[in-house]
Amino acid sequence: MLPDLERKLLRILAAYVFKHKRFPSMWILWRKTGRREADLLRSLKSLKEKGYIDWEAAQHAQARILKEWEDGVNLRPQKEVRSIDPWEMESF
Repeated sequence: MLPDLERKLLRILAAYVFKHKRFPSMWILWRKTGRREADLLRSLKSLKEKGYIDWEAAQHAQARILKEWEDGVNLRPQKEVRSIDPWEMESF
């Protein structure tokens, strides 16, 4: 199980990359987490060592996410969406 900051950082990274198609800057990570740069760098290095991201401090813009979710996380199953055909509904 990931520590809180690493889990939060991983979710921020995944959401940001999905929306903007690029890795966020350190300033954006600082703004979204409220943590010091040293803590962010330590957490990013830890995520890299654990195999969640491919990241080098010198090439921050070329980083990429390898796994979006923490190992062992059970995601809630999606609810089945059924469309209702109005012509098949019974008359009241």
